[in-house]
Amino acid sequence: MGDRYKELFEKLNHTETPVGLEERILLRIKTEERHFSRVKSLTFGVSTVTSLGIFLWTFVFLTESLKESGFWQYISLLFSENGTILIYWRELFYSLAESLPIIGLIIVLMSTGFFIWSLTNLYKNGKYIQIKEC
Repeated sequence: MGDRYKELFEKLNHTETPVGLEERILLRIKTEERHFSRVKSLTFGVSTVTSLGIFLWTFVFLTESLKESGFWQYISLLFSENGTILIYWRELFYSLAESLPIIGLIIVLMSTGFFIWSLTNLYKNGKYIQIKEC
């Protein structure tokens, strides 16, 4: 079996690679990497701007739902002058927990996380492009 392979490789024409082929291949690879990095930067840039808009919209939504639920009125009782908070502290905290818009908080936290993720990826990719182009 090994003899057959040996005969096959002996019959193959051995041609020399053209001069400058390696440099052209490496240049093409660098060009493709630069193009891919620019596409990634554009994608992360758009996602950063979009996530910032979503974050602002959800933040406004959260503040409106906090106003509607009466959360701020319960919070103002914490800073009132009289000592009724010491007597009814459990009821107050139950009321605070009940009036807290959990869905709004979850949406704001998710949009914040997405914004931070896209911003860090945009920064990392921009840093990579600057290093590659130097």
